[in-house]
Amino acid sequence: MNRQSTERESLKMLLPLIRYSKDHLVKMILVIVLSFAAAILMILGPGYISDIANMLSDGLMTGEVDTQAIVKTATLLVVMYSLCFIFSYFQSFLMTVMTQSISYS
Repeated sequence: MNRQSTERESLKMLLPLIRYSKDHLVKMILVIVLSFAAAILMILGPGYISDIANMLSDGLMTGEVDTQAIVKTATLLVVMYSLCFIFSYFQSFLMTVMTQSISYS
């Protein structure tokens, strides 16, 4: 069996599922967007943690720690991880609701 026929068979199986769940298309798009947003925020977080560590080590070397910059970066981290939690929660909630709705309809 070649690759092209396998792709056609997969598409034939996928199209009825898409037609069957077309009432939930907007929710599916929202789930994808929320998932990407949460993933991006999770990827960016460790970079800011490293910035805080660098600010602390630089401050210890010079004897003067810039607490305002550390607090500002830490606040940004709290906001980012909170948004990540909210996005992930709503993504999971929407997927559960859609799955139940599709399977019971």
